[in-house]
Amino acid sequence: MKKRSTSSSNSFYSKSAKTSSVSSRMKTLSRNAQSAYKAEHKTPTVRSWVFFIFRKIYFIYIKIGLLSLKYILFIVFVNFVAALLLNIGNTDLYNVISMKYDVPLTKIYPELRENEINQLLLETWAPNKLQYEPFLQFSESPKQGKYVNVSLNGYRYSTNQSGWPPNKTHLNIFLFGGSTTFGYGVPDDQTIASFLQENLRKVYPNLNISIYNFGRGYYFSTQERILFQQLLQDAYVPNIALFIDGINDFYYTQNEPAFTSKFDDFFKEKHLQPRTFLDNQIRKSPLYELFTTVLGNLFSSKGKITEKMDNYNNHILIERLVNRYLSNKNFIEEAAYQYGVKPVFIFQPVPTYKNKSMYYFQKGGFGNLNYVKFAYQYMLDQKISNSLGTNFYWLVDIQENLTEVLYVDKYHYSQFFSKKIAQEISNRLIEHNVITE
Repeated sequence: MKKRSTSSSNSFYSKSAKTSSVSSRMKTLSRNAQSAYKAEHKTPTVRSWVFFIFRKIYFIYIKIGLLSLKYILFIVFVNFVAALLLNIGNTDLYNVISMKYDVPLTKIYPELRENEINQLLLETWAPNKLQYEPFLQFSESPKQGKYVNVSLNGYRYSTNQSGWPPNKTHLNIFLFGGSTTFGYGVPDDQTIASFLQENLRKVYPNLNISIYNFGRGYYFSTQERILFQQLLQDAYVPNIALFIDGINDFYYTQNEPAFTSKFDDFFKEKHLQPRTFLDNQIRKSPLYELFTTVLGNLFSSKGKITEKMDNYNNHILIERLVNRYLSNKNFIEEAAYQYGVKPVFIFQPVPTYKNKSMYYFQKGGFGNLNYVKFAYQYMLDQKISNSLGTNFYWLVDIQENLTEVLYVDKYHYSQFFSKKIAQEISNRLIEHNVITE
């Protein structure tokens, strides 16, 4: 009995110890849980709040950065595609004449296929067709193409073009004017210069006549005068200098070159407010240029526009523009006589004056071309056109009885009309003995 009692006692104490150990562990776990709970729900410190806010800002910053990067990459990609389309893409984009006036140009260029017309207009109207030139603001960029070729020395190539510098044993003729003289919209061999050189070489086969076409887009008589003076100053002295004017002298009513406002923006750019600066950069992007080239040409000239002619029949303005031309003519003559050059001045035909030909480009109105019509009439009424001497040729009405296609766009001459103008000039040069053997 004693042994059993002892055994029972030991068993009791053993169970008590186990219960006490489990209870101790449970208390320990309970204390740890309470500590963890208190740690988790304790009052936040300033340090923890700062860390929390920093983490939130960091994650927001990362999200904004990723979104911005995606947006920038998208804009870069779209501008890259736009640049490709503008520079090396589909040449139909440069068929601005067909797009702008909704004209099937096979009527204007019956001798060319559609892809050849597109190539010609691509070379004529390419975005890089102009470059900066000191004192003159800009000039035609040198180029080599199938239809349009411009020398590094600033003249457009004519058929059988003579080299540079001019050979002093030749009879050298420098031709000045705007884009109609350059020959926008026609190949090298169909410009006024090419036809004039061909005509004169036939009449004077022993004189080695060489014509250099210094016609440049947007030029009027002030820029022509400066260019002529620069060539003389650089010892490039022709025998004869021809100046074909009329359109641009009355189209550009401000006494400044065509792109003065762009140069003004360039100098102001560093002082622009951020919003204006951003707008300026957007306007320089290929995407913006593509948008304005395509959509602008598609919609800007659609529909009939009613123009108020009284706005253009401004005698005060026209008189000022006529006097500007006459002053430039006098300055050119003085410089020419000093260097032994024979100057000849030609007033050109325009579509707004005595034009009964097949003309497809009335859409969008004529704008400043209307000034030319009233300026020509003013010069006739004031008898100015008859008082400018035998070296002034009034060709403005030679289209009056012509019914052929005379213009390839709103302003520029067709192959037929370029040849007609060249023939008129050569006839008068011969008639007035400007060229002597």
